[in-house]
Amino acid sequence: FNRRNVDVILRSCDSVDFRVWKAILTEASPFFEDHFSLPQPDAQDSGQQPSDDGLPIIHQRNL
Repeated sequence: FNRRNVDVILRSCDSVDFRVWKAILTEASPFFEDHFSLPQPDAQDSGQQPSDDGLPIIHQRNL
């Protein structure tokens, strides 16, 4: 889970980052299909910071 060409990061409650593709999560899980179909707030509006490379981070506590 350390590929550089992914489009989202899942962060566990103990701050482990899993770099993954939305398309794979969406195909594998109805939960993520619903999650990614909803409008996502800007990182600044939600109080969350994107990763250093600008990818959105989904925190485990938000799932």
